[in-house]
Amino acid sequence: MSITVRDALSLPSLRNARLVAGEGALSRPVSSISVLEYPEPTKLQSDFFTALEFEGSELVISGFINIKDDVEAQMATIRRLSEVGEVGLILFYVGIFVPEISKDAKDLADSLSFAIIEMPPGRMDLRYSDVIADVMEAIFLSRGRKSYYVTEIIEELSLLPESLRSLTTVLRMLRDRLRASLVLSSLSGECEGIAAWPKGREDEVRELFEKGSFPQSVWKCELIVKRRKGRTLKLTIVSEDGQALDDDMTGQALEAINLFLSLWDRGDDEAVISELVRAILSDEPVRMRKLASIFDIDVRSIDSMWIVRRMDGQTLSEQDYSVFRNALPTTILQPVTDLYEGRIVLFLSSRGRFIEMKSLSNYMAKAMDGYILSTFYNLADTAAVRNAFLSEERHLEATRAIFPMKRVFGSSDIRFASIVEEEAAKGEDVLSGHLAELAPIVEGDEGRKIEAARTLAVYLLDAGASVQRTAEILSVHTNTIKYRMKRIEELLASSYSEFPSSALLALDVALLRLCFS
Repeated sequence: MSITVRDALSLPSLRNARLVAGEGALSRPVSSISVLEYPEPTKLQSDFFTALEFEGSELVISGFINIKDDVEAQMATIRRLSEVGEVGLILFYVGIFVPEISKDAKDLADSLSFAIIEMPPGRMDLRYSDVIADVMEAIFLSRGRKSYYVTEIIEELSLLPESLRSLTTVLRMLRDRLRASLVLSSLSGECEGIAAWPKGREDEVRELFEKGSFPQSVWKCELIVKRRKGRTLKLTIVSEDGQALDDDMTGQALEAINLFLSLWDRGDDEAVISELVRAILSDEPVRMRKLASIFDIDVRSIDSMWIVRRMDGQTLSEQDYSVFRNALPTTILQPVTDLYEGRIVLFLSSRGRFIEMKSLSNYMAKAMDGYILSTFYNLADTAAVRNAFLSEERHLEATRAIFPMKRVFGSSDIRFASIVEEEAAKGEDVLSGHLAELAPIVEGDEGRKIEAARTLAVYLLDAGASVQRTAEILSVHTNTIKYRMKRIEELLASSYSEFPSSALLALDVALLRLCFS
């Protein structure tokens, strides 16, 4: 057995700490503990979190030092840690860096059953290392070599989001239990999953496995994994400290994998496609080509990506994925698609077919009520795919605020939103400069001016610079829009229909929407 969050709170280094939220996590097992801090706050929701993968039911230590005054960023961190299977956060130096733990953050943690443990406030003499040593010692002592851990692993898996419930996750859990490397492969020796001990040695262990050249000093055993559907697999367990694992420990590892397969196995085809999607988004070209070869997929032809999300922001489920697959036109042959971190990702080749793909994306948006779609084309390689994925992650919220009527976003929409966000972040002086350009149609009590500002925003951002479409959106006659646009041009002394004036005005009204809507 592992220790639980409740057990951890009784350890000497945590006896004066307080559980301030997430009481529902008290009985959850703790498999490890780690530290989370960032050199730059801007990395918080981008590079790190996109790459974050499940490593077990960890407690996380932080001081929130670089986001001490940003409650939204703190809440985003809590939400993301919960999504990847972490059980709680131990917050140091409250009252020194973070003034206090906000009620919103506590409410969120309660709703997620994610523990927030507050170390004694105002104390600078407390050390991360004391808590780490206490928790890890308790974990090691609780894991007797004869203990039965299979039930606990299955329970932990059941609490994870579907996107993280995979054979790779099971291997990582077993790695931490056994303190050994595990390789899951086909009977012919093709590696399909790996978890190396210690973490970070995956490439080295994979090379040794593929060459069959483990040193004589290591202990190794091989077990057969039978599946209800798909190919039979082989589990190789390697202990490099020379200490043999007994039959009970290796038998439990096999039992855990078999139980996972009986409960959640998606079969060979879906499993390989899922791992292929992860390899593409992780920019792992070697692994990607190996996986693609199983289905004879030419990954070099992939140059486009669609990302599907729910409009209400909720994580997508297998049911959402089924809706998407059923709506997918048959003209998209052999799609590489899967649920990934709460959204649907689709890869395809669109070279020379942009008009067709644009039409298909609009069709999909209509066929899937309640969803939004982000589309990216002309992606040169997996690095470009990953960058596009990161950009969508960072800027989608702003994109939706600027283009509230759109259901399908292109890369240019997201790029424009990123520019607007950058301008907004430059400070009050820069923002005021942009808004000053709109002052003649914004300031004052004259109702027509407020009406003019809204009309200009709809014309430039929602209607594609179409008078007819603007009139439809605002439910007025086209002659009314023509009169308003002429009046706008007079008030601004700038042409809304000529470049670069039109581009600058689009930026101005987008800032108005983003910052004041």
